[in-house]
Amino acid sequence: MLILIALYTISKVKKSPALLSILCIFWACAAPVRRTDSNQKPPGRFATLRKLLTRPPTYLPCPEHPRFSCEYPRRWGKPKEIPGGLEFRDPKGRASFSIEFFAEAGPGYKSPDAYRKEMTAWGAVEDPHRLFQVEISSRLAHTVGFTTYEYDPGYLIGEKVSVQKTEFTLVPDDSGIYILRYRSGRADFLKPPHRKHYEHFLSSLAWKAPNF
Repeated sequence: MLILIALYTISKVKKSPALLSILCIFWACAAPVRRTDSNQKPPGRFATLRKLLTRPPTYLPCPEHPRFSCEYPRRWGKPKEIPGGLEFRDPKGRASFSIEFFAEAGPGYKSPDAYRKEMTAWGAVEDPHRLFQVEISSRLAHTVGFTTYEYDPGYLIGEKVSVQKTEFTLVPDDSGIYILRYRSGRADFLKPPHRKHYEHFLSSLAWKAPNF
């Protein structure tokens, strides 16, 4: 009897496309839910999303410092403490950047005017020897780029030379000065990933008021 009813239904459905669509939707909704094994791998798109959510961060907050906060590349490892600040260095030694604070009248301090006069004289003959005004974390600063040639003492002079580029930035403060340095080989100075890491560091930089 059920077989006859099914055959009759099919014959009617074939004559009505609309009825056929409704029947297909009904069968799809009535189909039993398939259970998957808990050990079964999820589809590719979910695996990609899970990987993105569990991926370690590219940048980490720098160690606590009384005068600034910032972020640095996780793969570079922990920064090195230097007088007045921190130095961040690529593990292979291809690039580095640093931040230092010098309190007015304290060790290593120079007035902004004295620094600006010296900065234009740094570098090689081919350098422009010009200061550029920039803004870093809502503060006006002056920066200069210059070239240095480093000769390997194990070779004759001029036989093996390393050409380095440095970006030196002076940020005046009411109670002293901040000095920022970015250094890399000339060929890679403006290329990622090193330049990208330094620019992220600058964008994450925040100044702190002194604690008296």
